[in-house]
Amino acid sequence: LCLCKGTRTQAADRLPKPSLRAENGSVVPHGGAVTLRCRGSWEAEDWQLEKRGGYKWSPKAGRPAGNEVEFSLPSVTPHNAGTYQCLYRHSSSWWSERSDPLELVVTGKAHPPPRLGSLRVSTALGPSSAQPGPECPSGSALP
Repeated sequence: LCLCKGTRTQAADRLPKPSLRAENGSVVPHGGAVTLRCRGSWEAEDWQLEKRGGYKWSPKAGRPAGNEVEFSLPSVTPHNAGTYQCLYRHSSSWWSERSDPLELVVTGKAHPPPRLGSLRVSTALGPSSAQPGPECPSGSALP
């Protein structure tokens, strides 16, 4: 038995891969609501939802509690359709690998895209607000 203090490697800090699912399915009618749930480790401190194309969202204030975070889209349009993935990290580690992709399909006719303010984020213990990531400036439209 060797108790050694050494440099931590990324492999040693590997976090379990999160899972991403859409409540009530990933095919949503235009104007319908959908909640995307990302589940990871209980020790997760930072969460992120990504949409292919460079858009990122994370819970705004404080550390979400629990091992799951919700991203709610209350009134979807075809602009919300696309491929989503989530990831998380602990304060002293690298980001986890991304979840398997979830393809969100919106059926119905197109309308102007919703504003970012229509995206709500909550943890397993209650709602909070969303904050755009570095590639989605505040006030920009969700694609």
